Amino acid sequence: MLSSIKDFLIRWILPITLALGILIGLLFGVAFGKGNSRCCESCDGDGACCVLCCSQNATYDIDGQPVTLQNGQYVWNAGGDTPVVMTEMCYRPVQGQLDNLAPPMAAVILARQGGGGDTAYYVAAAYTAGGRVVGSHAVQLAQNVDITGVEIEDGMIWVSVRPCGGVTPVLMQFAWKDGRLLAVG
Repeated sequence: MLSSIKDFLIRWILPITLALGILIGLLFGVAFGKGNSRCCESCDGDGACCVLCCSQNATYDIDGQPVTLQNGQYVWNAGGDTPVVMTEMCYRPVQGQLDNLAPPMAAVILARQGGGGDTAYYVAAAYTAGGRVVGSHAVQLAQNVDITGVEIEDGMIWVSVRPCGGVTPVLMQFAWKDGRLLAVG
C-alpha cells in the first residue's frame, strides 16, 4: 500500500506540481515584464508599442536624474564610500488612457533605495513617442509606504498607499497635462 502511494506521488503529483510552478513563474514573468526581452520588438509600423512591457526599459526622470531601467531595475554605484542607489519597478504597471488624443499610457510605480535605508516611492507614466516607449518625470508619493493599488480611470492615475503602521489607505490622484504628470488635490 505504501509503495503504491509513493509511486502515485512520484508519477503524478510531483510532475503536476513542477509544471504548475513553472507555469506560474512564466505567468508572473510576463505579467511583470520580466524575462520577456522580445516584447519591445513587437512594435507595429505606426510606433504603437506595448507600453506595459516596454515600460520596464524606459528612462524616467527621478529628482532631476535620468534613470534608465533594464528589466525593471537600475543600480547606480559611484564607487568608494558612495552608497549604492537602487531603483526598481515595484508594482505591476497598468495601462489606460490619460490623454484623449494620445495612445494608451502605462502608470508605473518606482521604488528608490539609497544608503539611508529608507525607500522612496514614485509614480511615473510611460508612453510611446517616435516608435519607442519613453518614461516621464516621476512624482514622489511618499517614503516607507505600502502600495495597495494602481489604476488608470477617467483620464487619471489613482494610487492607493498605506503609511507604514497605518490601517487606512490614502488615495492619491495624478493627471497628465501638457506632457507632464501632476498631482491633483
